[in-house]
Amino acid sequence: MEEKEKWLTQVIEKIIEPKGYDSFKANLEPYERPAPLVQNGTGDVFTPDITAVRNNQKSYFEIAQKGEDINRIVSKWKLMSTLANMKGGKFYLVSPRGHFKFTEDLVSKYHLEPNIIKLN
Repeated sequence: MEEKEKWLTQVIEKIIEPKGYDSFKANLEPYERPAPLVQNGTGDVFTPDITAVRNNQKSYFEIAQKGEDINRIVSKWKLMSTLANMKGGKFYLVSPRGHFKFTEDLVSKYHLEPNIIKLN
């Protein structure tokens, strides 16, 4: 199991299931995958790591990892944040050990307002 799969499993087991989400989709076998999102203007396609519904409000959970393509990462986070706000939900960045500073720096630099969860 690759590292990101372990992190997704931890999010499901430690956050999604215990917090009482009615339903969730995860970009992880054997779960149903979230629907891909297409960004207006660029046509870029992004698939959320996890989507979950609680109290009829859809939230997005994204594993925040260091990456090469900062513009693509930020575009994906902005899109999911906007959609979560439109649907009355929240946008969560789940930051594994070793990725928190990277996550904080991007959030600050690009004026994003996610809920950040540290994952150990």
